Amino acid sequence: MDKLRRYLLISALLGLGFLGCKLLEYSLEFHEGLLPGFGLNSPLTLPSARLFMNLYFFATFLHGIHVLVAVGLGLHLYVALGRRWVELPQASVRIEMTTLYWHLVDAIWVLLYPSLYLIGR
Repeated sequence: MDKLRRYLLISALLGLGFLGCKLLEYSLEFHEGLLPGFGLNSPLTLPSARLFMNLYFFATFLHGIHVLVAVGLGLHLYVALGRRWVELPQASVRIEMTTLYWHLVDAIWVLLYPSLYLIGR
């Protein structure tokens, strides 16, 4: 069980690291005037560029919310297992559902990353 708790904590920390990177990226885009609805002097003049930034922001922000939920679920399981609120094997379904959700969020990022960051480069 200690190994499971360690992996849950590592996953949560990696998720928080991802969110930290996204916040840094958003702050840089905010200062450049690229975020939709922010900055009156946006360097984006083409409607297609504005549409891309709107879709980019919406998709990555929505993904970030799901990562935050996954981090919360992982940390909840970490604490619950540590305090013996749940025991194995009774908690195995809860653990499996949490990991399946985490992998779904990962799989969505595997599709988002190339479509937002690599296409056109």
